[in-house]
Amino acid sequence: MANTSFGVFLILTFLLNGVVSAQEAQEQGYEELTFDREGERCLSARSIRDTDILSDRSILFEMPGNEYYLNNLSYECRGLRRAGSFSYQTTVGRLCNVDTIRVIEQIGGSIREGIGCGLGLFYPITEDEAELLRAEADGRPGRLQPRIGVENPNALEEDEGEDTD
Repeated sequence: MANTSFGVFLILTFLLNGVVSAQEAQEQGYEELTFDREGERCLSARSIRDTDILSDRSILFEMPGNEYYLNNLSYECRGLRRAGSFSYQTTVGRLCNVDTIRVIEQIGGSIREGIGCGLGLFYPITEDEAELLRAEADGRPGRLQPRIGVENPNALEEDEGEDTD
């Protein structure tokens, strides 16, 4: 099991850093170590407990019950990581993939909304994956561009449940 966990960590690191795509990982024989999951279109805005800006393209959303969602923005949002904060408006109490966030800029002594950036789908990730993403982002600010697939959210759990003795 330790070898499988290390392999999952290694391929997750490669996928998150854009070293290999999911397709390349499968072609290189890592098929059993890759995982996919379905993205959510919306999150309840009231339930968002915290956000971590991982890069100019990726935001981690923390929800109640240690639930985490990774959002890869439609395009790079220049200055997002550096600014460290953003705003959004909702009309129905839900933050959705069709919504736009705005970078909060501090210029001199004033605060203003800057560039607007479109959200992507919200991909559920585990607490361990969230911690890995945070560590990666702290090591390379503004450069992380996670690539997580979008089909089977149970594949990782199945791999971890297997006994490799």
